Amino acid sequence: MTKTIPYRCVGLGLIVVDHLLLTQHYPEPNTKNIVDHYVMQGGGPVPTALAVLGRLGIPGTFISTVGDDEMADFLQHELEQFHVDCSALERHPDRMTAESFVIIDQRNGDRTIFLNRNGSSISDLNEACINHIREAEILHIDGRDIDLCIETAQIARRHNTRVSIDIGSNRPIPEELLQWVDIAIVSETFSEHQIEKSPLKSAKKLLDFGITTAAVTCGAQGSYWASREESFHQRAFPVPVVDTTGAGDVFHGASLYGIMNGYTLRKTAQFASAVSAIVCSHIGGKPGIPDLGQIEHFINTLTVSSEDL
Repeated sequence: MTKTIPYRCVGLGLIVVDHLLLTQHYPEPNTKNIVDHYVMQGGGPVPTALAVLGRLGIPGTFISTVGDDEMADFLQHELEQFHVDCSALERHPDRMTAESFVIIDQRNGDRTIFLNRNGSSISDLNEACINHIREAEILHIDGRDIDLCIETAQIARRHNTRVSIDIGSNRPIPEELLQWVDIAIVSETFSEHQIEKSPLKSAKKLLDFGITTAAVTCGAQGSYWASREESFHQRAFPVPVVDTTGAGDVFHGASLYGIMNGYTLRKTAQFASAVSAIVCSHIGGKPGIPDLGQIEHFINTLTVSSEDL
C-alpha cells in the first residue's frame, strides 16, 4: 500500500548535545591536556539519521524528550535546518537536556564517549505522535526505551509502517522487540557480544526473528549484509579519517534513503558506505552530511564493490 504523507519517516529515540573535544591522543589519568578543537552539535542515532534523510529530500518527524532549556533550543534549531519536524519534541521544565562529551583522538579519529542522559526517557505517546507513526512509511528507533519501542513498533506494523532499528552499543535487546522489526542495522560491538562473533553469521541470524534486511557495521572493515535472497560484504571506502562520531548513525540514514527509494540491497550498502566515509572526513556527524550530487560524484570517483559470501 502506498502512503501519501507529509513525513515519510518517523524517528523515536534519544537526542543529546554532543561536545566534541579533539586531542592529539587520549589523555592519561591525572594529567592536564590541551584541546586542539571544540565543536558543539546535536547527536543521537535517530535524529542524525533523520538529518541525513532531510538533507537528501525525505521529510521526517522526530519524537523525543528534552529539557526546557537553551540546549533544547539549540537541538531543535539544528534539526530544523535539516528539514526535520520537531513538533513532537516534548519539553520538560523539570529535566535537563541530555549531553555527551566526546574525546576524539586525532591520530585515527577514534572516539571515547561519556553520556549523561539527564532523565531523558520519553514519556507516553500522545495521539498526534501515534498518528505520525500510523501514517509513516518507516518508523526508525534506537531500542533504548524497550517498552515504548515495542509499543510503537506494534502500532507501526499494524498500519503497514516498516520498522527500522539502530543498535549501536552492547546491550541486550529482547526478542519481543526484534520480532516487530523489518530492518536491523547493528554495530559490530553489539553483534559479537549479543549474537555471534562472526558479523556475517550475526546478520543471517537476525533474519530468524522475522527481520527482512539485516546488516552489521564494522568500521574500516566495511559492513556485512543479509536478506532472504542474498548475503554479502560491502567494503569501506578508503578516506583519511578525521572523526568517526556519528558515522554509524549517518550510515543508518543513508541506508533508509536507499531502501525508501527502491535501491537494490547492494546499491543501498554502497550508498550508505559512501555517505559514512564522507562524514568521517569531517569533524562531527552532521556538518559533513553530503547532498545527492556529492555522494554520486564520490561513488563514481572511488568505486568500491561488494563481494558475495
